[in-house]
Amino acid sequence: MKIEGTKRKYFLYLALTILLDGFLFLFHDAVGYISKFAGILSTLVALFWLYQITKTSGLFRTMLGRLLYIAFAILMTGALAKLEHWWWASYALILGICSAAFIYLLRFLLKKNKNVQDIVKLLFFQLTLFLALSKLEHYNVDYFEIVKLGIYYLMIYLFVIESTSPKFEVEKFSFEKNDNMSNS
Repeated sequence: MKIEGTKRKYFLYLALTILLDGFLFLFHDAVGYISKFAGILSTLVALFWLYQITKTSGLFRTMLGRLLYIAFAILMTGALAKLEHWWWASYALILGICSAAFIYLLRFLLKKNKNVQDIVKLLFFQLTLFLALSKLEHYNVDYFEIVKLGIYYLMIYLFVIESTSPKFEVEKFSFEKNDNMSNS
């Protein structure tokens, strides 16, 4: 079986991501610049995969996507308030996370055509929100991190490696009036 060049590149990136996460798992208690650098690098790698997964998504152009922006704004406000130990921080966190989970679940239920990618994305999103709230409220849910990591790798495989990139038509930009438009 011959693997295309782009898929081969993404398989290599996925393998490097798994190695980096394994390094962080083994040395998460280590003190020093190497573990701090690996933590920052892991965050940047996660942002790279998030971009790769969502670059063709139309979610944030819909009304539910805009409501998700508001839920995430509430969530971030609650996280900042939690850092300052303000009394209303936990309420804002719970409101932001629960509203984001509800909005995304509603989006999933309203979607007409569901496939395996949608189910995996829903599981990852809900589990990530649950783990974020649990960590911010200082609950011990370390075992669920392994499940989330497995779903994360599956989601990378399904969305980036297996999916084909859409072909967009080349549009020409011009300030001149289009002849076809002026005849109508």
